[in-house]
Amino acid sequence: MTPRYHPCRRCGTPRLATAAVVAAATLLVGSASPSSAELIQLQVIHRHGARTPLNKDAGLSVAGFEGGAQLLGEGVEQLELLGKTVRNVYLLDTQSAIVGETFKDGAVLAGATGAYKRPTDFRAVSSALDRTLASSRAFVAGLYPADETRVPTYMFHNDPDDYLLRGHALCPSHAAKVRSWYGSDEFRDEEERSAALRTKWAALAGVEDDSLANWFNVYDRVFLHQYGLKKSSGLPTQVPSNEFEAIQRLASWLESNKYGPVNDGHLVASALLGEVLERANAADAAAPSLSRPDDESDAAAVAATVSDGDAGVAQDNDLPRVHRLIEYSAHYPTLLGLLTALGIPLSEVEPDGALPNFGAALLLELHRSPNERTTLAARWYGGGVRTPRPGLTYDHFLTNVSNAALCGDGAPRDGRCPLTEVAGRTAARVASSAAEWCAACGNTDESPLCFAAARGVASSADRADRGGGGDDDDGGGGGLARGVVAVVAFVGGVVVALAAVMAVTWLRGRRVRQSWAAGAAPMGAAGAAKEGEGGVGCRMGGGLGGGGGGAGGAAVGVVAPRSFRGDVPVAL
Repeated sequence: MTPRYHPCRRCGTPRLATAAVVAAATLLVGSASPSSAELIQLQVIHRHGARTPLNKDAGLSVAGFEGGAQLLGEGVEQLELLGKTVRNVYLLDTQSAIVGETFKDGAVLAGATGAYKRPTDFRAVSSALDRTLASSRAFVAGLYPADETRVPTYMFHNDPDDYLLRGHALCPSHAAKVRSWYGSDEFRDEEERSAALRTKWAALAGVEDDSLANWFNVYDRVFLHQYGLKKSSGLPTQVPSNEFEAIQRLASWLESNKYGPVNDGHLVASALLGEVLERANAADAAAPSLSRPDDESDAAAVAATVSDGDAGVAQDNDLPRVHRLIEYSAHYPTLLGLLTALGIPLSEVEPDGALPNFGAALLLELHRSPNERTTLAARWYGGGVRTPRPGLTYDHFLTNVSNAALCGDGAPRDGRCPLTEVAGRTAARVASSAAEWCAACGNTDESPLCFAAARGVASSADRADRGGGGDDDDGGGGGLARGVVAVVAFVGGVVVALAAVMAVTWLRGRRVRQSWAAGAAPMGAAGAAKEGEGGVGCRMGGGLGGGGGGAGGAAVGVVAPRSFRGDVPVAL
């Protein structure tokens, strides 16, 4: 395995950034087939940039949350470079000046202008950790250099509930599979073969646990040290290349199996795949409008995907779920799990079987032809690559994922895969709701959201999952909110009715008292007055029943909401 490193201090220079774009453009131009299909959507799922060392829990439990690691300056440069590459390849038709010809087959995103003008242009979603949030901001800085301060990044959920991008830390069923695999003959054989390597380098890296299950923590420190990102005092200045390759190879074998088919690795990204396909279907429905970059068309695109009830595409804070470009700032297990869910082997994107590097990304393109045939294509971005020896050429930045990998055995390698085929082929590996994901993962109490789902009160949380913490849903508490409004409105209506009756009673009594004070009420009149009071009392009783019902009916539709908005002053 050839040692490779993605983040570097010099990779953000204009010369290298241009070289990256040239490589990417050359690959895409060479691979595109002539067609009139439009590229209507791009979804970018990437690993965060280079960061400080972290300690991972070998059992993948919630207690083993990855924490404390911070994004490094090199990681910021890495994600900026990814953002610049996506901007130049997909948002701007600048490649003709570099490679001598324009992109073919709708490689530039339809309706994109290179500027962030409206929510339908772009959506950034990140896990709740510092390194992914900072990586997303760096990506946005490269993607929209003039508008970066205007573009928000959304957390899907707080960490204990982030099953979309951190499912690898929240899935007990998957963790149990991995623990069982630790006892397999395959694992024990590798444990025996690698014993000497592990004992030596764990001691040099200052890691007490040299078990194979814990190997990532040793590999991580050696990797960061080898490329000058975070030096470890016990390690040699330069790790011998043959041993460094062995260290990387062992880590790749371990992690790719943990999140591969053998251990149902699709579980950790089944919700993410569901999200990706849902967004693709929404863009497909809105395609005629999304291809035109104006506000009126964008409004039509949103309207095209919204229907009555829960079957429609959820909305939150008036932000549409239809976007031309979506970024997911995540982790390498997220990418490995998504590849497994899509049925794409790691060797398809990393020929040497290496783990996804810092800043690596899977790019999913949605194309639509004039005959309304919607297809999916995939590219792989290796990250901002630098080898230990300065002066060597960079890896190609974008490579094609074969059509056969997306569509399965028997499909031609060239061309694209129909979206319906991708959805059909992966249907058994998709979770379409929070409740479904929680059930598949056996998560009943480790996540507050799953705790609620297991007890049958997940309707609001289940809807919140499709946008999570502001990410394109109806607020997640729509049913509860409507119930609270109805109760408050009814109570408000009753109070208003009581106030009205009390006011009538006081006025009637005042008139009687005034007539008594004036001596104008003979005994018969006084008796009539008392009967009148009784009449008022009877009318009060009848009015409260009927009027109260009327007030209750009006409160839900008119009185209470308007009063709460302050449109109608109500003295209570």
